[in-house]
Amino acid sequence: MKADDVPIQIAISYIPRDIADGTPIAEVDPGVGGISSRLAELGHAQVELEEDVRVRPPTPDEARFLRMIPDQWVYEIFHIGWTANGRAVKVTTYVMPTYQWNLRYRYPADPS
Repeated sequence: MKADDVPIQIAISYIPRDIADGTPIAEVDPGVGGISSRLAELGHAQVELEEDVRVRPPTPDEARFLRMIPDQWVYEIFHIGWTANGRAVKVTTYVMPTYQWNLRYRYPADPS
């Protein structure tokens, strides 16, 4: 992903083949709304998301692609999208320079 021709993110997604084959999901550009919108259109809407976030130094290839200097770090986000019936339909690893991104999460608190 780029913004104003500057690389800002690397994303690698895994979708079950029985869902993706022969659909726009399997294309380089799945269209407006991306893979998540195509999954919803195909009846596989994600109703729950799970993410594991860590900060680490970039690999040499990541640093080169993201145009980073040696002392900069990246967020690595491991994302899983689940359907209402508990099927994982989207697994994505995102790598993003920490200096370019602010992460914000909002979720319900357990009142007990």
